[in-house]
Amino acid sequence: MKNNSNKLTTTTTNLNRYTKVLQNVAGLISIKTEILTGILQARTNNIRAVLQSNDPKQIEGLQVTVQQMIYSVAVLYTSANFDKQAKRDIDILINESANFVIKNFPMLSVGEIKTAFEFAACHKIDANLSAWNGKLTIQMIGDVLSAYYQFRQNAIARYDNKVELIMLRQKSADCDKRNEQAKQAVIDLFNELKQTYQQTGEINPDKIKPYQGKILVDAGLITFTTGEKIAIHKEAKKQAVRELKNDIQDINVKPVTRRTLKSMLGEIENGAEQDDFKSRVNSIYSVLLIKKSILL
Repeated sequence: MKNNSNKLTTTTTNLNRYTKVLQNVAGLISIKTEILTGILQARTNNIRAVLQSNDPKQIEGLQVTVQQMIYSVAVLYTSANFDKQAKRDIDILINESANFVIKNFPMLSVGEIKTAFEFAACHKIDANLSAWNGKLTIQMIGDVLSAYYQFRQNAIARYDNKVELIMLRQKSADCDKRNEQAKQAVIDLFNELKQTYQQTGEINPDKIKPYQGKILVDAGLITFTTGEKIAIHKEAKKQAVRELKNDIQDINVKPVTRRTLKSMLGEIENGAEQDDFKSRVNSIYSVLLIKKSILL
């Protein structure tokens, strides 16, 4: 019964951060908030964690603690009468029960053993204590803890789903915030470039990037008419063709690249345009829109 649940929401800090989720889920499954907190914390603070510590003293202490807990739930939730049983028989039953729990339910904390029997007693889980005539048996322990484990997994899933939804919403909000900040940075840069041009008559072309064009259009800072935009696009296309011809003449271009560029130029002259060329035209077009808007 390996638990692969996301453990990021198990820490005390995150549990405190999602207090309202804890309260909501606890209410939905009719348990106390502190019980749900214990369930969530047990995903990392459990029997398995002690076993994986490889610390002989901790493991020995775990064995004793589980034995004590089983003895306690037997007294509280079963009709076991240890006063009338031989001590040796009691010790064997408690010891074997503890071994059974440690081996088969390491994903639980020791405290959850008591929680499981409490839930069984008040019918929160599908385990009937009276089915064994009140006697403590390993089968009873297995059935109770198995039923509790199913309840527990449902509780964890509900909590994790709600937390994940909150995190996704927050991530989306953070992304929107970063996008708005990036857009504002582009707008501020445009205004700065425009102001610099008005003062010095110069434009720093290195600060103008193609992606900025759409942002500035959407912000209403580029206000050319449809006819003007068509004319600028034609200018961009002519410039792209000139750049393409220059690339073909570049002695540093590899032969295979030159052949590709010549093929592209031939298609353009025949009225066909490849996506790479269209992309080049659109980039030049965006830059021209920005530069001409600065010049206004």
